[in-house]
Amino acid sequence: MNGRMRAIGVRQSGAAMIEFALVLPILLLIVVGTIYYGYVFVIEMALENAAQEAAVAAAAIQPADYETQAQYLAAVDAVVDRVAEDNLDWLPVSVRSGFSSDVASATNLCFVGSSCDGDSSPCAGATLPTSGQLGCVTIDFALSTTDSAVLPRLNLPPFGQVPPLPGNLSGVAQVVL
Repeated sequence: MNGRMRAIGVRQSGAAMIEFALVLPILLLIVVGTIYYGYVFVIEMALENAAQEAAVAAAAIQPADYETQAQYLAAVDAVVDRVAEDNLDWLPVSVRSGFSSDVASATNLCFVGSSCDGDSSPCAGATLPTSGQLGCVTIDFALSTTDSAVLPRLNLPPFGQVPPLPGNLSGVAQVVL
């Protein structure tokens, strides 16, 4: 009887090994996917934070210190670039290299009654803001995920690029002036 129980135990341990071998790839995919997409979300949040900080810094610039709107916009772009780069300095060089030469730009500077309604086109006839005018600064910059140095991916012929990612990760922020 004792030998028979031992034989059943040996057969069961073999079945457990086969089951584990079948389940292990799925478990590894779940763990690697969790880590990978966690990394993507960390980068996305870093971009959002950098955009917000850059927009706040842009809002702090006093238009009264500049004679023309072109000077004011150049100052805003310079501050936005510097603040965004400073906020993203902790990211690895391989990730930061995915940005264009201009890390961030003030893509939408609207004054004279603008409402920050999400319209990405500059306001027609926008003028240099004066005290008490409503204005909006929208900062938008993107990181291309197609570069394998940023987020390495596998190319599996039946499935394509694994894991699938959006083409760009971006950070957008709006601040009312």
